[in-house]
Amino acid sequence: MATDLSGFGAGVPDKQRLAAQRAARPVARPGTPGAAANAPLTPGRFLRDPLAVSLTGAWVVPPAVLVASLSRHMDLWLGVLLLIGLVAAAVLTGFRTFAHVFMFAAVIRPLLDLTAGERDGGGVSATELFGIAILGAMSVWLWLNRDDLVRRLWFSLPLALISLVLCWVLAAAGSMAPVSGAVAALRVATGVAAYLVVDLLLVTHRMTLRQVVGLVVTTSIVPLAYPLLGLAGVTVTHVKDDVTALKSVFYLSNQFAFFLVPLAILGTSWALWTRGRTRLLASAWTIVVLVELMLSQTRGAWAAAALGMFIVATVYDRRYALVAMVGGVLVAVFVPEVNARLLDLIPDPDDPRTQSSLAWRFDQWASLLPDLRTSPVLGGGPDFSLLHTGKEPHNDYLKALIETGVLGLVLYLWVVGSMAYVAWSALTRSLERYDRLTAGAVAGGGSHTARGHGPSVMLPATCAAIAGYVTSMALASFGDNLIDNVTYLWSTLPLLAMAQRVRTAGPDEDLDL
Repeated sequence: MATDLSGFGAGVPDKQRLAAQRAARPVARPGTPGAAANAPLTPGRFLRDPLAVSLTGAWVVPPAVLVASLSRHMDLWLGVLLLIGLVAAAVLTGFRTFAHVFMFAAVIRPLLDLTAGERDGGGVSATELFGIAILGAMSVWLWLNRDDLVRRLWFSLPLALISLVLCWVLAAAGSMAPVSGAVAALRVATGVAAYLVVDLLLVTHRMTLRQVVGLVVTTSIVPLAYPLLGLAGVTVTHVKDDVTALKSVFYLSNQFAFFLVPLAILGTSWALWTRGRTRLLASAWTIVVLVELMLSQTRGAWAAAALGMFIVATVYDRRYALVAMVGGVLVAVFVPEVNARLLDLIPDPDDPRTQSSLAWRFDQWASLLPDLRTSPVLGGGPDFSLLHTGKEPHNDYLKALIETGVLGLVLYLWVVGSMAYVAWSALTRSLERYDRLTAGAVAGGGSHTARGHGPSVMLPATCAAIAGYVTSMALASFGDNLIDNVTYLWSTLPLLAMAQRVRTAGPDEDLDL
């Protein structure tokens, strides 16, 4: 039986079986949990829904004012307006359309980095106001859904994430700079809340895996296209380490680079597994991502992307892993921008005053370790390293130890281990499901014998990318600061919620990807 592989949702041969599964789902009454999931969202239905229109107004107007102002410091009343609007949206929509609240938040969040800047006094930035507002909205929605939420909290990953947030709050409360520590804890809490929201939306069928994938693609459009405005004189780069680095809508090129890492890994996996038009689109998207990643001049992100792409190539076919290795070596040797940045890791023998970034990291780590003695259990508090040395430690594991103590390091290792377990378990489940459906297709008269030519290719392709991404970022954390990076949290944790959904799904459950 031929299988149409065009489009992200293609590749399921037994369409009659899936249609029967969907038809068997109980249709919820309007206003009850799950009602919105059974009714397809169309522009007409959206505009006729007063709650959806109110939601859009509550979201669009305040952020539009913030972005239009492009001011580094916002008046208090403007922040209160944004907070009230978002919390009101969460209360009004409740069970029905909160998925759209979160999706809008994920798309607009990178754009608010256009308002970021160096602090030159008191005040609250647009990004911080946004973090407070969306955390408030998500908290209200989670409370409305607390009965469903409690049942999800006993898995290892959410339990580890919540424990880490509590540790950060305790460390901030006992630090010498509690306000700065509270802001850092807020960033982590917002990312954890995003995970809980996506996980709950997925498990209650108010968001689909396909919507999560679509959200990833949609979120990337503006940051990938924004550098084109550089041709019109808009600032899209900055200078770091005497090189010009692409930063797009973000304040720093490092943030942009780590925003691109999961996109590069996902695009590579989709290009390997799919065929036809989907492969062409995925390949073109991945090329754009890789070019802009290279122009970001961020070596840690390069290494993370390279490792993740190597992993997805190995999962797909080990022969492709060799191709990936050879391609990486050729890029490192023959692309001048990459070659020059890699050579910076080696001290210049003709200039003994210069110090490689690798040597600088070792010196920074050695200088921070003695500070642990002052508070070994809870550390010096979030942002302790930055406040005392003017630099981040550039090592998440050391950062957790210095700023949140031994307890914080143990909890962070628990989080990293849980992420890896969820991601790789989801990959195993998706491959088992794929092989089972492939065997069923062959038994039914089909001829699917190789990966990439069978049913449901997008599910194992996406899970392979998540596993590769989580593994690469766990290693990249030895040389970068990602633990409280909003860009990293908003990219990583929703993908982990997707993996958790795959891992815990029943063998015959339709995952709709």
